[in-house]
Amino acid sequence: MLADSDDPEKTWESRSYPITEDMGLQRVTWRIERAGWAVLAMVTLAALLGAFSEGPLSSTTATGADGRLEVHYDRFAHHDAGMRMEIVLREDAARQAAIRLSPSLTRGFSIETIHPAPAEESGGPDGHTYVFKPTGGPLRIQIDLRPRQRWLLRGEIATADGPPAAVTMFAYP
Repeated sequence: MLADSDDPEKTWESRSYPITEDMGLQRVTWRIERAGWAVLAMVTLAALLGAFSEGPLSSTTATGADGRLEVHYDRFAHHDAGMRMEIVLREDAARQAAIRLSPSLTRGFSIETIHPAPAEESGGPDGHTYVFKPTGGPLRIQIDLRPRQRWLLRGEIATADGPPAAVTMFAYP
């Protein structure tokens, strides 16, 4: 026969001797602690995968439906911190190449530099259009920009006569 101290059921009961214990509260505390460890592990894993900076999850590519336009950008940005977006246009070598940034992109971001510099630029209700001189091959445009808004930012980048590429970013506060 088991003594009271050897009974496994008695180990989980609350006691008042030699010290006061509330085992129900202790079990709740242990569950909260385990949940905290799980959240910490998920945040660490997200950071390692690139949710807060560089990593496999951080960069992506958006492509227009006709394949002439590719936009390489980071999914995650920090509010008011600079970032770079690269646009690749596969246009006819003799033609001027043009891109149009949707109004939501121009509202959500401050454009700091565009390289190569556009030959022409114009703005209107349908967004900002930048025209570049012919290069004799694919045109690579680098745009340095800075998020002005926080949280989810969506917009489109399109060629003058082609389908748009949808861009979605998350800007941390």
